[in-house]
Amino acid sequence: MDFPAYLDTKTIVIVVVALVVLRILVTCFVLTPQYTSKIIAGFGGEFKRTTDAGFSWKLPSPLERVAYRADLTLQVTDFDVNIKTKDDNFVDLPVQIHYEIADAIKSARLPDLAKRKQVMQTLAQNVIRGHFAEGDLQKIYTSRNEMAELVRSELQKNMTDYGLTIRDVVVENPKLPTELQSSMQNVIIADRKLEAARKNAEANKVTIVAQAEGEQALLTAKAAGEKARLLAQAEGEGAIRVAQAEAEKKARLALGEGVAGEQMAIAKGFHDSIESMTQGGVTAEAAMGYLMATNRLQYNKQNIESLATAYGKIDNALLFADIQNPAGLLGDVEGNGLSAGGQVGDVKTLARLIAAVEAIKPVVNGSK
Repeated sequence: MDFPAYLDTKTIVIVVVALVVLRILVTCFVLTPQYTSKIIAGFGGEFKRTTDAGFSWKLPSPLERVAYRADLTLQVTDFDVNIKTKDDNFVDLPVQIHYEIADAIKSARLPDLAKRKQVMQTLAQNVIRGHFAEGDLQKIYTSRNEMAELVRSELQKNMTDYGLTIRDVVVENPKLPTELQSSMQNVIIADRKLEAARKNAEANKVTIVAQAEGEQALLTAKAAGEKARLLAQAEGEGAIRVAQAEAEKKARLALGEGVAGEQMAIAKGFHDSIESMTQGGVTAEAAMGYLMATNRLQYNKQNIESLATAYGKIDNALLFADIQNPAGLLGDVEGNGLSAGGQVGDVKTLARLIAAVEAIKPVVNGSK
């Protein structure tokens, strides 16, 4: 290689040394992008440190070199876990794992993404299959969150040694075969129809109960009203009967008092009459007999007048023959002992007597 004439050997050496030094200095700079970390390895290959985002320094190669580049962003790996339920159904359960690198040096132990996914899938399968070995298909749907938490806890415990942090585990709905999916859909529809029928029955029951309660309340109100009416009627009738009884009691008392007063007056009259007669020289027995005979005559007179008034409307033409001989009729009356206080034994004779008396009254009054 020919150099220009103005460059001597010394100058050339300096330029070459400068280029070599520049080359070495360039290798000492380490540029680390955001959310990335680089592992610096020593001359023997041991991992010495990690770099942060930006520019970093290291010793020139081969004293130090960048051995591994770690991605610190959130990473996602997903896979399906095939499980068998106790009712002999085989389903694929989609699982999605969200993780990130917490320790770049430890993560270099499992740098290959395919191997990392395989390890996570194996651990997740062991947890899920162990948890649902005795579960049915319905349990998968109802316990997905519980299963996801178990998987996350198990992965976190095992992947810490690989510098990974498990942020979240999502267990999605299982992928069912077409026939099984159709069968489950039919079961769901039947359950919904059953629930709808149950709710309709409950609604009808509530309506019937409310209607029965209303009718019962109406009947109770009617019965209460009828009871009140009967009680009021009974109380009114009772009050009327009590008032009638009170009035009758007072009338009987008044009548008794009148009769008692009359009897007392009669007795007093008898006593005074007998006393007057005995004072005039008549014996007590004769006076008593006289008073009794007089009393009978007065009693018979009152009876005859009462009967005459009661039967005054009897047709006198029927008794015309008897009236032609009033003396005989009076003799008949006298023969029956009426004047002596006796009673007429024949009702017909009594009626004839009353009619005759009424008929001869004008004659007797005229003769007087």
